[in-house]
Amino acid sequence: MNIKNDKLAYFSVDILFSEALDFGLEEIANAVSEDYPETAISVHPVHAGKHIKTDEPVLGMLKPVDPRNGYVVTLNGLGAPDEEFRAADNSEIAWHSGGFAHCAIDASASHTSYISVSIQTMDHSRGARFRAVRQLMAVSAVLAELPIALGVLVHWSSHMIEPGFWVEGVKKAMRGELPLSQWISYRSGWVNAGNKSDMLTSGYTKGLRSFVGYEVHLASAPIPPSDAKLLLKNVCSTILQCETAPKNGDLLGLDNDPVKYKDRRSQNAKGTMDPVLVLMHPDIWAVS
Repeated sequence: MNIKNDKLAYFSVDILFSEALDFGLEEIANAVSEDYPETAISVHPVHAGKHIKTDEPVLGMLKPVDPRNGYVVTLNGLGAPDEEFRAADNSEIAWHSGGFAHCAIDASASHTSYISVSIQTMDHSRGARFRAVRQLMAVSAVLAELPIALGVLVHWSSHMIEPGFWVEGVKKAMRGELPLSQWISYRSGWVNAGNKSDMLTSGYTKGLRSFVGYEVHLASAPIPPSDAKLLLKNVCSTILQCETAPKNGDLLGLDNDPVKYKDRRSQNAKGTMDPVLVLMHPDIWAVS
């Protein structure tokens, strides 16, 4: 797949709270630097000494000590719950949230304040994206660890996860691992409801594009949804750890799984120009 991923990436999450939060930027910077020294950060000079209350309009900036970790980390909010978001039908976010669907529904409906944390990469490389997201996770994890945190909405993957699971992800990232379930949503489901022998599953990712420029779709395959989800996760892991993108016809899948998957490229279902890597089950590939 010849994808140009040459734009600076922007990553953002919202931390939803059950009540208003009152803190100084210096407190956040010190906590991040102490808990996650690889992502040490300081208060941006223009906001030195600034105090933030999430029941008031929020704007604060922190500056990574290591410039490779991204541009400034911005904290902002409207100073009240997002009423449109709270009242909206968030079933799509709940679907993308998988096992945390209950968190998505409850946090969306009951939060009384929130804060957005965002960062921009310093360059367009994949390494810069990993570093920036790790920095973002460290800052947001300090907030997500608070007892009043209800959920973390990951904007690039459109899924909500529990605060504790988000904190687990940052610890993985600090060990040099890829916290895939925190970064990317994997969804799968039955295509039909016929006889078990005829049942097919399809699936897709949401969020991979922010790292490599495209998403992965699984065309209808004779496997259960749980296997489809595991396949998508393992393919994403392979893609993110490889320097080059898969080529058309490459075999992808679990090393110990005798059923391998070929890929082909297509435009997405909406007809836009977003590139998609489509995984084809051998049985489907043979007749397509």
